[in-house]
Amino acid sequence: MALRHYWHRIVYAGVVMLMVVIPNGHAANPPKEKPLTLGDILEGIRTRRARLDGYSATLWIKNYHRQINGRWQAPMVPTPLRWQVKRSGHRVRVARDMGEKRSYDFAWNGARLTTLLTDNNLPEAQRFSGTIQSKPHRGSFQACEFLTPLEEWIFDYDQPLSELTNAGKWRLVGTEVIAGRNSWHIQGSAVGNRLHPTLDVWVDASEDFVPVRFLVTATLQQKVFQEGLDDVQTANVNGTWVIRHAQGWVKNPMTIPGQIQIYDYDIADVRVGQTFKDDTFAIQFPPGTMVWDDIAKVGSKVRDLRVSWTPAHWSEGQFASSNETR
Repeated sequence: MALRHYWHRIVYAGVVMLMVVIPNGHAANPPKEKPLTLGDILEGIRTRRARLDGYSATLWIKNYHRQINGRWQAPMVPTPLRWQVKRSGHRVRVARDMGEKRSYDFAWNGARLTTLLTDNNLPEAQRFSGTIQSKPHRGSFQACEFLTPLEEWIFDYDQPLSELTNAGKWRLVGTEVIAGRNSWHIQGSAVGNRLHPTLDVWVDASEDFVPVRFLVTATLQQKVFQEGLDDVQTANVNGTWVIRHAQGWVKNPMTIPGQIQIYDYDIADVRVGQTFKDDTFAIQFPPGTMVWDDIAKVGSKVRDLRVSWTPAHWSEGQFASSNETR
């Protein structure tokens, strides 16, 4: 009996140890997940784009310089600037606070770009100016890198990452730990841009393939240009992982030698899966707006708000047949 009791104690102790070492009955060494292929990752990035449709957010941006040796300079803008962004498919609407009582809005409906600059420092008759254009370009968007943490245009590209994966040549570099995350590193060469830069991307497959780091490297006149996005923090919004904070940087030896330009991004009020009306992506010019239609090559002044600025109207290449629109 004593011997039987002794063995019962040993078996009981072993079960307790297994319960501690192997909680919930899972194996101590669970099988490793099947490694992802390059095709898996590219498809995950493209699928992610659909998950982010019907997106809106408020983006706060702080901009300052840092010397290469690490010394910080005062911010270029003393207070954060606010961008309000709405996106559906290829359509984007941005309301940008420029500070000093000025704002810059632009709307791209997939076929036409409209912009509106408001300067409340000017007399009322000169306060509003707008444009109609046939396509977006970097000058209109006032630096595409501002939309990088929103996964819209990536740095100098006027395309999202999901489309850039269809350009150039991509390869799977491997796995790396980025800020404590197990991330997959892919690299694209000759991707779109006229400088044919190298685009490095790190994604977290466990969070809907959210990008956790970007790096663009290009060479011009034997000088190396770089743009990057780091310090990515994420949040889950209704089942979809989104970026809520990141830090972007630009190292351009031609324009800011010896310095790095820094952008701190904080993203709030994120919503996904929304449905927007078509007129969300078309600016309604206030009365008194001086508008230049770059398609019809006509300038005019808006008299009232009864004018219908519809995509169909723009596609006809018509804005005004006289100096004023009634």
